[in-house]
Amino acid sequence: MGSIIQAHCDCGYQREILLGGGMMNFTTYCNFPAYCSKCKGLFEANLFKKELECPDCENNDALPYDDDSLCKQKSKPVFDWNVQDEIGKYLELTDGKYLCPKCSQYTMSFRHVGCWD
Repeated sequence: MGSIIQAHCDCGYQREILLGGGMMNFTTYCNFPAYCSKCKGLFEANLFKKELECPDCENNDALPYDDDSLCKQKSKPVFDWNVQDEIGKYLELTDGKYLCPKCSQYTMSFRHVGCWD
């Protein structure tokens, strides 16, 4: 079962994101937020794919939001998933302070708002 996460920032940026995978696709789909430095956007990326490509500008140099450069303060986890066997890491997203794609400040945070199948 996946999680519904809300990204929100003091600047007014807000977006709901579906994370993880559903009952029918969890072996092939690992949805996680990613940041594109070229177009300064946040998008949902399937981390089970080899390359993360921004759907807006087709940049393939995007970073998932578990990258240390996108977070200045980690706190309580709001989403985690052990995908060591699939991609070699333990994914975690916290309610800490992350880089906001709108204002480019480390003032965006994530919160759990529900589940999806």
